[in-house]
Amino acid sequence: MFSSIMLRASRLGSILQGMWNALSFIIAITVFFIVLASDLEPSNPKVARTAAVAMLMAVLWVMAPIPVPATALVPLALFPLLGVVDGATVARAYFNDTQLVLIGSFLLAIAIERVGLHRRIARALLAVLGDRP
Repeated sequence: MFSSIMLRASRLGSILQGMWNALSFIIAITVFFIVLASDLEPSNPKVARTAAVAMLMAVLWVMAPIPVPATALVPLALFPLLGVVDGATVARAYFNDTQLVLIGSFLLAIAIERVGLHRRIARALLAVLGDRP
């Protein structure tokens, strides 16, 4: 009996989560188009386009219908589409040398942990140096 109640609650929770995600997307897109249609600076339409992308990202970050790392990539797609800057400029901002070194380091650390190399190194050091200070 308890398991059937938990199963129903789980199904209801996933339905509500899906509805929340859909509502979040609708709100985010609505805010995006409202800011995009506004004339923040008449002489420079790129200002409204940039603000619209910023507001879209803010709503997506707060309401979280998609993961935050995916939300962080929104300008990479929308800035060239809206004509704010070209794709090469945006890509350079996202993927500079320092960030690639960090990403590579994190991937290497995950690989070392996954195969257990960190334990083997620690055991080898303990075998050579001993466990006494």
